[in-house]
Amino acid sequence: MLASKGHEVMVVSYRKGDFFRKWLEDKGIRMVDLSAGGDSGSLAIAQRLSALLREEKVDVAIAFTPGPGIKACMAKKLWGGGWKLIVSERNHKGKLRAYDLARFMFYRCADRIVTNSDAQYRSIRGSLPRFPVPVSTIVNYVDLESFTPVPSPASGLRSGDRDSEEIRIVCCARVSKRKNLMTLIKAAGVLRRKGYPLSIDWWGSVKDGRYLQRCMKEAEAQGIGMHVKVHSATDDPASAYRGADLFCLPSFYEGTPNTLAEAMASGLPVAASDVSDNARYCIEGVNGAVFDPSSEQSLADALERIVSGGRERMEAYGRESRSLSERKFSPGRFVNEWISLLESLLQQRCPTP
Repeated sequence: MLASKGHEVMVVSYRKGDFFRKWLEDKGIRMVDLSAGGDSGSLAIAQRLSALLREEKVDVAIAFTPGPGIKACMAKKLWGGGWKLIVSERNHKGKLRAYDLARFMFYRCADRIVTNSDAQYRSIRGSLPRFPVPVSTIVNYVDLESFTPVPSPASGLRSGDRDSEEIRIVCCARVSKRKNLMTLIKAAGVLRRKGYPLSIDWWGSVKDGRYLQRCMKEAEAQGIGMHVKVHSATDDPASAYRGADLFCLPSFYEGTPNTLAEAMASGLPVAASDVSDNARYCIEGVNGAVFDPSSEQSLADALERIVSGGRERMEAYGRESRSLSERKFSPGRFVNEWISLLESLLQQRCPTP
């Protein structure tokens, strides 16, 4: 996106692997691999990074995820340079922990911290009220052309006929305690016993095999084993959303979830745990419902508030989801906010190398 706006962009990696090389090069983005420099230690990588940025006369470096952020901070602190540094915090877990605070000691060398949720911004400012580096929030975007709603059924099919069909719930997330498949299974069991024909399709890599076994055992105990399917992570999530009627994200903590944005852009009604910024996008009574992720009854009640109105209400919620996604998650908004941030940094006087 930055390149398409006329900016010169270079992507730097320091581990072996393609790292989207072909895709980036097809887009005209230059890639530099620092892994061939011999020593793979953090200090050596930081030194090679510093040399590269000085040689290329880079204006601004953006480091995503903690590892690259720490190495970029080391490069700036130890070897200097006239370039500005933005580090990015992407994974909100609530209050900062001891290991997070250690990372932020390195971040003092940065010029800006960017979060992808207001909840994470508040967490940083609440835990470190006097931290000297400014913090900004730039919310994720979604590809509104890849993630699109399924056309509505033919008008000749009565809503009452469709209300008796199975309601397919989808979630794209890792299988782990944090993502909370267990509570979704228990809630689905509650609703199936009340007569709602729900099924679950969960797409994602398995991070905890024992947890998955417990979840599937619980599904059998709930009498819904045949209605719960866990699929491997997919590289075509758009198809997973198109095959569903309702999206549910029951995780215990989030930043701004890509999956929620994708499901909304796909025109699905959404149910999301009331954590982080979820309730800003999953709006109760507008495009879905929110719930307490620690309570199966709260989740069951939220799903019932959506499905009890039949297909007509679900389709209305889905249209609102799409409308909200176009306003909140547009690519244009995303890149323009990044450009504004970059330009504001460049207006500041760079330190002497």
